[in-house]
Amino acid sequence: MRKVTRKETRKLIAYAESLGYVVREAKNTHFIAEHPNGARTILASTPSDHRSVKNAEADLRRRIRGRLNDGKEGPA
Repeated sequence: MRKVTRKETRKLIAYAESLGYVVREAKNTHFIAEHPNGARTILASTPSDHRSVKNAEADLRRRIRGRLNDGKEGPA
């Protein structure tokens, strides 16, 4: 299985910012992405799964649309 590179992490952060998120570093090896509409998600700086970047991008989009709220399904 392929590890996600720091370059891919930087691209993920840039993608989150392009969606309007403000990304800041957490105290550990993670990043916190907060959207002005109140959506928030945690991004790993060194994800271990090769699909994690794609999954995080989908999660960011879903949270903006209100389909995810702290891990619970919301209105469609």
